[in-house]
Parts: sequence; C-alpha cells; structure tokens
Amino acid sequence: MTIEIDKNFETILLCAVRYAIGRRTYIPSRVIDYITPLLPYLSEDVLKLIADEIIGRYTYEGALGDEMIDKPYWLDFLRKIRFEIGGRKEK
Repeated sequence: MTIEIDKNFETILLCAVRYAIGRRTYIPSRVIDYITPLLPYLSEDVLKLIADEIIGRYTYEGALGDEMIDKPYWLDFLRKIRFEIGGRKEK
C-alpha cells in the first residue's frame, strides 16, 4: 500500500504530534516511530512546524511527558528533524 504525502496528510501528522506531546502513554512512541521514516518525504514547512511544536512545548511548558522516557524520545526526534532540514540545505 502506498500513501500520498500531500498537505492534508502532513496536517494529520502535525495533529498527531500535537496530540502526542506531553502524553505519558504509548502514543508518543507510536507517533514518532510512524513519522520518522517519512521525514525525507515531508515538506520543509511541516518539518519546521513539528520542530517548533516540540521546542515550544519543551521551552515554555516543559511538557514533553515523562522525563526519563518521553523527553529523550522527543529530543531525539527533534534532532532527526533538524538533521533532515540541514541535509536539504547542503544540496
């Protein structure tokens, strides 16, 4: 099965990230694990929006979920997003 990655799909992914940030359940890992392989195919705009969501929640609310489980997972995801954005600028 293939999925068309268009603006509507990217919006749903952004909604999933917004929902998952701060949750202390299995949802953050499911969302991150689903989106991570898609990073090369997402628009730079949506990558920046996802990164901004993570940074904003961490900076202003300190709310990335459990400090030992969720927070490192979100920060690693943010690193991967930044790496993807940076790799595009080098091309």
